[in-house]
Amino acid sequence: MIIRFCVAFLATYLVLCEAYTVSKEKKSWKDALKDCHRHRKTLVTIHSELEYKKLAEKFPNEVKPADVPVWINGHNGQHGHSNKHGNHTSYTNWAGGEPKMDLAKSCVQIKDGGKWYTADCNTPNYYACTKRRRRSRKHKKH
Repeated sequence: MIIRFCVAFLATYLVLCEAYTVSKEKKSWKDALKDCHRHRKTLVTIHSELEYKKLAEKFPNEVKPADVPVWINGHNGQHGHSNKHGNHTSYTNWAGGEPKMDLAKSCVQIKDGGKWYTADCNTPNYYACTKRRRRSRKHKKH
């Protein structure tokens, strides 16, 4: 079950809202991504501390990253951190000792107040989705 955080009847709010959703069930990273896609969303990519704070405000009490891990859109491979589409991100918030360069633990979760950790992608966790961002025309494939 996905919890919607946008207020549907306020048109101006809908334009500005990031439309974050947070699961109330746990899934592997791959299944979490599939579930987000089923709702025409994708796993959240965090681009700044401010963006994380906006997301954290919308988490229900039972799914706070201070207490439980939450999947976000990220992989940590041999060439550094990147999101699902292979784009490297400039903002990171790795916990001490992270990221671990262990391909068995290559997915990224947030916990401990927004710190990033690598984890086994098959581990069931809660997950956060957001609206898919449209690609700019210069990035479209021909």
